[in-house]
Amino acid sequence: MSELKFFRKFSGRARYILPFLLTIAVLLFGVTPIRIPGFSHITPMYGIVIIFYWSIYRPDLVGYGFGFTIGIFEDLLHGSHIGVSVMPILITQWIVFNQQKYFPDDSFITSWFAFFFVAFGAGLIKWLCFGFITDGGFMPILNLIVACLLTAIIFPIISWIFSKFQTRIEI
Repeated sequence: MSELKFFRKFSGRARYILPFLLTIAVLLFGVTPIRIPGFSHITPMYGIVIIFYWSIYRPDLVGYGFGFTIGIFEDLLHGSHIGVSVMPILITQWIVFNQQKYFPDDSFITSWFAFFFVAFGAGLIKWLCFGFITDGGFMPILNLIVACLLTAIIFPIISWIFSKFQTRIEI
């Protein structure tokens, strides 16, 4: 009987820990070296995908502190200036929280279409932040466009993975 009680207690706590653990796993995957020439300059913005997904489908589990933590962690992992990823992530989260009525639960296509615009807006904000903060200046605009497209392309994959975990643990 005590094992069942432990499992219920773990399941209750897991719903609050799951977004954080999945986020860490995806961000760590994002810094895994890939042997494609030039790919290091056009990596997808995993933090934007993560915060967009959780802000739409489980806004009760993520707050602005969660978004801030994702941004700081992403900057630390990539070795970039602290705060470059924070601004686009927090703006994305704010937009999604304030436009929640436009994201129906049953329409993934609508969410994905909206994500295309959000990804490009977040990419532009990140590009501006990075360009003004670093000594190297702005990266080529083609790199920004490719990174935004890659970010939009990986959204369904990460969403599918997150949704499978979410339904397994019955969040």
